[in-house]
Amino acid sequence: MDKSLLRENGLVVTGAQGRIGQLLRHLWAGRGVVWSGRRRDLVWDMGAGAAPDLPPGTRVLHLAGTTGGDLSQNARAARALAGVLRPGHRVVVISSIAVYGPGAGPFTEATPPAPASDYASAKLQVEAILAPHRPMVLRLGNLFGADALTRQALAGPVTLDQAGPRGPMRSWIGPLTFADALWRLVQDPAPGLWNLAQAPALGMADILTAMGADWTLGPRAAPVPHAEMEVSRLGLPPASAAGLVAELASLKGIWP
Repeated sequence: MDKSLLRENGLVVTGAQGRIGQLLRHLWAGRGVVWSGRRRDLVWDMGAGAAPDLPPGTRVLHLAGTTGGDLSQNARAARALAGVLRPGHRVVVISSIAVYGPGAGPFTEATPPAPASDYASAKLQVEAILAPHRPMVLRLGNLFGADALTRQALAGPVTLDQAGPRGPMRSWIGPLTFADALWRLVQDPAPGLWNLAQAPALGMADILTAMGADWTLGPRAAPVPHAEMEVSRLGLPPASAAGLVAELASLKGIWP
């Protein structure tokens, strides 16, 4: 690692090659961020080589991990980060609404976790590994453009599970709103749990219609018809299907 890139009170982002990392590298370009990931053109490969000596006051946005495949990578990346953290370093961790489990919500930050998938358990383990360093943990809703529904709609026709006239309801956040909010939060991270999404929850049918996607209702009942977080603490602008689609359209050819 070129230590000259690191500066006191600077910002390091791990997992820079992932979907969220790619979005932020575009939208945060030129802001002096040190990008870390498992590629030679990125600064710190957490899986190999000597770990960096992070200067005092370093802020770290931890994105590194995976949503599928070998989920133990999430814990390994968290332990690698924990190994270089010292008192005075400030950490922001991107976690997930999945840790709350399959209930309807609205989930508050005080709702006990009830992970019902290996992915959710892996995210909760990351929170636990980094807990001694008093991180700001952001439990993220559906990031529009990176979520499964959007990817399916961009690839072809979608068959939507039955869950009322608006389809399954979820908490969403647009990619531009996400990047703007996250930039503000990483300037002075507040330790603790925070739900990160826009209100209100939106139906998947509304989303697909706003996208102009080819979709139909299938015969299966949705296994999770409603999953919503209470998100008033961060005071983000309200969500709308049209707004989400407009934000993603502004990134056409760039992301995802």
